[in-house]
Amino acid sequence: MESLELRSVLARAQDRRRTQPGVESRHWLIYGAGRIGRKWAAVLAGSGRTVHGFIDRQAIGTPDQPVYRVTECPPALKQKCSVLLALHNPGVDVAAVRASLEQVGFCDLWLLQDLVDVWPEQSHFWLASSQESLPYVDDIAAAHDALADASSCELFCALLDQRLNGAAERLPAPDPSHHYLPQDLPTPRSPLRFIDCGAYVGDTIESFRQNDLRFAEIAAFEPDPNHFPKLAAAMASEKAALFPCGVWDSMTQLRFSSDDSASHITDSGEIIVQTVALDQAIPRFAPDYIKMDIEGAEGHALQGAVSLISTYRPRLAISTYHKPRDLWELLLQVQRMGLGYRFHLRSHAFNGFETVLYALPTP
Repeated sequence: MESLELRSVLARAQDRRRTQPGVESRHWLIYGAGRIGRKWAAVLAGSGRTVHGFIDRQAIGTPDQPVYRVTECPPALKQKCSVLLALHNPGVDVAAVRASLEQVGFCDLWLLQDLVDVWPEQSHFWLASSQESLPYVDDIAAAHDALADASSCELFCALLDQRLNGAAERLPAPDPSHHYLPQDLPTPRSPLRFIDCGAYVGDTIESFRQNDLRFAEIAAFEPDPNHFPKLAAAMASEKAALFPCGVWDSMTQLRFSSDDSASHITDSGEIIVQTVALDQAIPRFAPDYIKMDIEGAEGHALQGAVSLISTYRPRLAISTYHKPRDLWELLLQVQRMGLGYRFHLRSHAFNGFETVLYALPTP
């Protein structure tokens, strides 16, 4: 049954009048003078708004685009302008920034999720138009009801409230130190037979080592040619099969964008990579634990691993923040396999980034 809290979050989200004053504002300051801030300044200016400058810790600007430190912003601009917090990354607590600005007299503050309905082409990861979520209330409720503990339900509602209603203050403190190994969930048995989809440079495997886990065997997939040599070096002491491939629902070749820690499959990618399905590549690997952090390809990868997962029922850790609907669709996709998993949700960075669905097999 749909919870009262979830119902309240979705009801507030249906009424988009809350964001209308921000949409209609004509005069703006942008908090954050980096890439995202300047992109949104161009969006606002291109739609007829006036951007009077930026607010940033480093007051380095140009005559036509001044950058003010928070304490040095002219009072007249504070009164005249709305402020857009152009913050969309895992390392900054947006709620804390908003509170600090309110304390020094800024009063008309808006988040990116408050404006993205009007400019959906600026969607990125979970940041997207409310229409990516609101038509799916039945699926959202079904996923919420499938969560196995109160912390997961609270986080699920808080994430939706943040995305749809700008309620960044509701998000619990993240746990970056135990990514893929939450302390309040059962510890995986060691030595592990581990499948790492999106292995990057071996950072997850190294964190497992630091938590005293050992590996019987590893299958690691990393398609980015800039990262694969570092992964290979990091795995020199392990019994590991390394694949310079993306994980997908089939064996094919797709375009790929190399972007440091956010490399991903995309039609506009500058290179072509080989992809494989886990069921094709390692059908008898017998994993204890599968991790997927593959920048939005998780749904395809799960589809290509149904036989492997059904046969061996490994623990799953699936990133759910790359696409807005992944928060509920990936859980329902695993649930439809009918394997009796218990589902938990944990977040390991600020602003809903690094949110992971943990699917634990029942005895």
